[in-house]
Amino acid sequence: MQNPTQYAPCPKCGQSNAQKVSFTWWGGALGPRLFTQVKCQNCKTEYNGKTGKSNQTNILIYFVASFVIAFCVCGGLAALVKLPFYIPMISRQLRHFEVQIGGATSPVKPHADGWYCILPANVL
Repeated sequence: MQNPTQYAPCPKCGQSNAQKVSFTWWGGALGPRLFTQVKCQNCKTEYNGKTGKSNQTNILIYFVASFVIAFCVCGGLAALVKLPFYIPMISRQLRHFEVQIGGATSPVKPHADGWYCILPANVL
């Protein structure tokens, strides 16, 4: 256990009896270490032990950066890059698609230019 006097005083109650936080929902075990997250033993407020200020901005940056890294690692970027290749596949599926308009079922028909339109049931 670290010496509680080595951290900045609590911004809420002014006490300096804070203890280092080892795990949080937003940063797991790494986040609190990166931002010196401490918890006041008097009022239970969590704050940055170096500056004595809130870690909300740091938490937001950490959360967004973690999301972006996880998104890229999981192939999200690859899916976005390949999206134009999926459009023809989606348009082929539209050929078998029907829409209900005013109680009548209308098929989706392709135009000569490659776009699709919904034809009213009475046009067929």
